[in-house]
Amino acid sequence: MSGGVVTAAYIVAAILFIFSLAGLSRHETSQRGNLLGITGMAIALVATIFGPYSANIGWIIVAMVIGAVIGIRLARKVEMTEMPELVAVLHSFVGLAAVLVGFNSYMSDSDRANTLVEWDGLTRVTKHMFLRPNTLYHSYGFPLVFTHRMAADLRHCFDTGMMGVDYDSLIHHWGGNGLNYYVLSKLLWNPYADVDAIMADYCQSGFGPAAPAIQRYFDAVEQQTNRIAGINAWRRGKIPEQEMIPLWTKEVMQELQGHLDQAKTLAATDAAVLERIAVLQVGMDYVRLQIAAMTAIEQEKQEATPANKAAKQAALEARQQFYRQYKTSFAINVPMLLFRQQSRSDLFYGVNNEEAKRLLQQMEDEQA
Repeated sequence: MSGGVVTAAYIVAAILFIFSLAGLSRHETSQRGNLLGITGMAIALVATIFGPYSANIGWIIVAMVIGAVIGIRLARKVEMTEMPELVAVLHSFVGLAAVLVGFNSYMSDSDRANTLVEWDGLTRVTKHMFLRPNTLYHSYGFPLVFTHRMAADLRHCFDTGMMGVDYDSLIHHWGGNGLNYYVLSKLLWNPYADVDAIMADYCQSGFGPAAPAIQRYFDAVEQQTNRIAGINAWRRGKIPEQEMIPLWTKEVMQELQGHLDQAKTLAATDAAVLERIAVLQVGMDYVRLQIAAMTAIEQEKQEATPANKAAKQAALEARQQFYRQYKTSFAINVPMLLFRQQSRSDLFYGVNNEEAKRLLQQMEDEQA
């Protein structure tokens, strides 16, 4: 199948997907929309498998057969009333694919290195790849800057056959990760853009007279992020915040806070700049509260004295007050933090599940 035929097939498939979505939007036409979607996907798969750039077709077909057998079996078992469960199962396969073929976290040098090896190995099987990383998910509200490493990896993937990308899990921790989001948007438009120039423009355009101090703050956060990655803080089965605690020393916190304090001084009476600095401050405040809470939890586990119990309760209440204060803020995604921490129970985070549920319900009611 020639390249021209493949391109034409992709165009036809895209048109069918559009009509499929239109059909699925109404109950009366949903069956037709489903059939159009199936047809479009079938055309796209055939074009991809038998196109001029595919190799090892046998392995591709084997993988498709395994997936089809599992999918058909699950679909037949699930009742219509359990459709959300079926969708969740199918999404779990997407997540598994992302784990196997996508960067997971810039909080682990070993994970990053292994992913690059996997990527390069797959490029020997096919000339066209789709990158779907989870790197934006794994920050847990902490200030992290990984712009230079992200740029290097994106360029490498682009140079070795990346034809599409989906950076999943934009969690909206703008206070701690907003710079990463901004730089990524620029790199997706031009993978060869100068990261330092993008960062400088971000600081100058957003923080005006406070730009020099904000630039130093981001540089220091990136150095801290690199140190965290050096100890491989993100590992399956581990709690990253616990792994990071030894690196968030008093000296590091003082340095970062000093840059923000200087930025506030330079901003003077510029209300807009001060408001943006306040967003960054939320990220720093969360680090301080989360580390204090987890440290108190660990101390109380080791020695359940009245003093340690009281210290734990005070630390947890201070963090809970923070959650209440910023429950609808773009600076930090409190609902996402509560959802994750609630799922890991009181053992690691000291989260009161009933209180978390009430707070999440309150947020949902306010958004309604």
